[in-house]
Amino acid sequence: MSKLHICLSTDSRWLRFAQRAVYDIIIKRNADTEIKFYILGDKVDSETLSETFRPFDSIPGIEAVTRSLDADAIFGGLFPYTWEWIGPFKHLKFLVPELEDFAGVDRVLHLDVDILVRKDLTDIYQIDLDGKAIGAVRDYAHIREDRYMEMFDKRNKIENGLLLMDLPELRRLNFTAQCKEESKRHNGDLPVMEQIAVPHTKFLDPKYQIPYHFIASEERFRNIKRWNRLNGTEYADINDLIGQSYLFHYPGDKEMFVRDIPCVRAAFDLLEERLERFLSTGKVEDWRPWDDDSALVEWESEW
Repeated sequence: MSKLHICLSTDSRWLRFAQRAVYDIIIKRNADTEIKFYILGDKVDSETLSETFRPFDSIPGIEAVTRSLDADAIFGGLFPYTWEWIGPFKHLKFLVPELEDFAGVDRVLHLDVDILVRKDLTDIYQIDLDGKAIGAVRDYAHIREDRYMEMFDKRNKIENGLLLMDLPELRRLNFTAQCKEESKRHNGDLPVMEQIAVPHTKFLDPKYQIPYHFIASEERFRNIKRWNRLNGTEYADINDLIGQSYLFHYPGDKEMFVRDIPCVRAAFDLLEERLERFLSTGKVEDWRPWDDDSALVEWESEW
């Protein structure tokens, strides 16, 4: 039996996304996987936050704890975020090593709330970080042509929808204090991650978290060899990578993501329906692998 400690950060606008992500993780877990969820809510009323996630406590092997925080107050005032669909709650992950909720916890998997889950996450949770403090997948968002490769290799930009955090090592590095200081100089959480986390990050196989950017354009779709070269992997094609994937991360909002990939929209809508039935009945439905896996394969022919 394995026990996972999984944390998600949210604000009031993203509560439903967080609730949906938690349920998705639960229904995709193996029968012997126990999970303790930690939900950090930025400026979300404590009672509202607790009530939103209390239904999951009724599921055997699942525990959900919540904490209401104020990112602006903790970080001493943050720059306004460039994109309206995200906000200061994105900084809450920097607090994980020092929050009392995680006392005695050595490892936490922090996930963004805008994810679709494909399988049990134990394999990710148990990755050997080889002495590094963080495990994460590279961000592909800014690579559009081969001439960008050199720049990208130097920056090693983190796609922080998934962060596997070694808490003792992060505490040793004084990670939270460094992030608080760096946050005073940057707009958003991503530059902070680049400045503080990259030197202490083990970059993971892209199958563990496929960003929307990777599969949402013709160029990236056709250039799997480039991603193999960057990551030291040997995927035969995009469908090989998708077939072995654990998570999809869709940045922004639902419509930005699913309008490009109809089969993923189907999975998104099906998850919403299943969550609503669970909240109404308290019954967790059996899950089977995505009905729309075949649609992902067929999608290749559309290019």
